[in-house]
Amino acid sequence: MFWGAFSYDRKSPCLIWKPETAGEKAASKKELQLINEAIEPELREAWALSTGMRRLGLRNKPGKKPQFRMSEKNGAFTRNSTKGGIDWYRYLTKCLLPDLIPFAIECQIDRPGTIIQEDKAPAHASRHQQIYFDAAGLQRLLWPGNSPELNMIEPCWAYLKRVTTRKGAPRNRAEAERLWQKAWDELEQWRIQAWIEPIPRHIKEVIRCEGGNDYREGAANCIRDWKALKKQHQYRCQVIDWMQQQVLISLNRFDPTKPLLRKPQQQQELPPLMQMGPHLPHDLIDLEPLPPCQEPR
Repeated sequence: MFWGAFSYDRKSPCLIWKPETAGEKAASKKELQLINEAIEPELREAWALSTGMRRLGLRNKPGKKPQFRMSEKNGAFTRNSTKGGIDWYRYLTKCLLPDLIPFAIECQIDRPGTIIQEDKAPAHASRHQQIYFDAAGLQRLLWPGNSPELNMIEPCWAYLKRVTTRKGAPRNRAEAERLWQKAWDELEQWRIQAWIEPIPRHIKEVIRCEGGNDYREGAANCIRDWKALKKQHQYRCQVIDWMQQQVLISLNRFDPTKPLLRKPQQQQELPPLMQMGPHLPHDLIDLEPLPPCQEPR
């Protein structure tokens, strides 16, 4: 299985899941035992309070008096998966802590108020995950049951499958991992932006249909010209490079050994529904501070 995440401005490292070894299972069992021993007093106190409130005013209730047990129902950290695969613990230790949370924090720096969107897979929806999101100060998008598929990463999987099987299906696992890693590394940011931008329009259509199935998820009311989108992205990058060079020249910080860039020619504008993002980013240049002796006059 393959995992990856992206935002409008960047993409995270990818992760290729591998089978869990016997040593990893034993280590996880030991780690969860230590965690449960540490939180048991707090869980026992909360259980006693809630149980006492439920039994308040009941005299000589028949049956055995309730006894506290360290179970998942009472808040203990347990793993119930017996068929292998990816449960909440593997997702937490292999993906959430090393990759997703650091990536989301980077996105928060660039775009404060960033919200993490996941589907409601059991590994994502586990209540244990929220503890770590809260500790990192990150917010997740509420995801109700039976909701429309409006996750902008879904087109990515179909695209990566086409790229990795362009010359036929991989012959073995090692070749598949190499092809998927290469496809993810070469995935262009302009293509990601083109997947993200239709989402607000799709949401409006779902609201218009009042949640009904009259709207085909992902339907477009115009045909996207991917070659034109790529040319538009290249033009914007050329404009940014040219403007950066002009700023450096005006500050007397331009390296004379580098060639002068020509001002890019204006490209033909695309229809509004095919345009991608702002015409130019807000921050065109980020200059490193100069030593005091080199400050321009």
